Amino acid sequence: MKNSFFATLILLLAFQLASPSVFAQQDPLFTYYTSNSTLVNPAIAGSNKTLHMMVVHRSQWMGFNGAPTSSVFAFSTPLYQKGLGVGASFIDDRIGYVQQMSYFMDLSYRMVLKKKLTKSINYMKSGRKTLLRTQKKREDVYLSFGLKAGVDNFRILKSRVKTSQTGDNSIAGMVNDEKQANFGFGLYLYSPSYFITFSIPRLVTRKVYEKELMLEKTDYRRMHFYLGGGIVRQLSPYFKVRPTIMTRYVYGNPLSVDMSLNFLYQEKVWMGLGYRLKDAMFFNLEYYITDTFRISYSYDLTTTSLNKFSYGTHEVSLNIDLRLKRTPGFCKRYY
Repeated sequence: MKNSFFATLILLLAFQLASPSVFAQQDPLFTYYTSNSTLVNPAIAGSNKTLHMMVVHRSQWMGFNGAPTSSVFAFSTPLYQKGLGVGASFIDDRIGYVQQMSYFMDLSYRMVLKKKLTKSINYMKSGRKTLLRTQKKREDVYLSFGLKAGVDNFRILKSRVKTSQTGDNSIAGMVNDEKQANFGFGLYLYSPSYFITFSIPRLVTRKVYEKELMLEKTDYRRMHFYLGGGIVRQLSPYFKVRPTIMTRYVYGNPLSVDMSLNFLYQEKVWMGLGYRLKDAMFFNLEYYITDTFRISYSYDLTTTSLNKFSYGTHEVSLNIDLRLKRTPGFCKRYY
C-alpha cells in the first residue's frame, strides 16, 4: 500500500470538497499578482521599459503535509526595436508527490494609443520641512499584445512515495515524466494611472495522470481565463491608493475573484487588504528598498472549512527593475 499516494489523493479530494474554486485553479495561484503579472499575461513583458527580474515563493495551506508550493524565477525586458519586449519564466509547482515544471518564453508588441501630459503634486524634503511641488508628467496610454510559448513538464516524484509493504512494486508502472507543449496570448491596456489585463496563458487542454490520480473523468488541464484591472490615485502628498480586481475562470467551475485595496506611503511602502470570493482574506506588504529593489509579502487566511486544519498561506517575492538607457520615456509605475 502506498501511504503517500493515498495521502496525496485525500489531500486533493479535501481541497475539492472544501474549496472547489481553488481546486479548479490548476495554474499556480499568486496573491500579489500586480508584481508578477507577466506569469499569466505575456503582453506585459517589457511594458515598464526596465529589465525586470523576480523571484517568488508561495507555500499554500501551511499545516497540510504535501500542500501546494510554487517557486518562480522570471525576467522581461524591452528590445532595441521600438515597441517590442521579451520575457522568460520558470515555475516549479508541487502538490504531494506531483510536480509540474513550466518553461515559457514571452513576446510582446506595444503601441501608443494616446499621448497625454498632466500635472501632478509631489513632495520633497528640505531638512525637516516637506515642500510640495507641482510637475508635469506623461500619461501616455498604451495597448500591448503578447504571445506565450513553452513546455509543461509533469512528473511523479517516486522518491517521495513511501510504501508500507516491502517489495511493493506497484509504483513502478506509474508515469514518471510527461512533457506537453503549450502556448497562450494576452492583451494589456495601460497608462501610469490604470491598467486592464486579459489573457489565456495556456490554450492547449489535455488530461494528465488520470489513472495514477484516479481522476479518469476529470479534464485535469483546462484553459484559464484572466481578466483584471486597477487604478492608482493620489490621495494626498504622502499617500496613493490602488484598488484592483482580478477574475479567473476555468470552464465548468465557479468564478474566482480577487479584490484588493492597497495604499502607498511616501513612495516607499505599500500596505493593503483583499478578499478572494468564497475562499480567503489576504494581507499585502511591499517595501521599496530603492527604486531598483523591492520586496513583498502576502498572507492568506482561508475562509473555508480548511481553516480548521491550515494556518494560512505565505508568499514572498523579490523584484529588481534595472532602468535601461536605450528605452527613453521611463515613467515609474505602481503595478
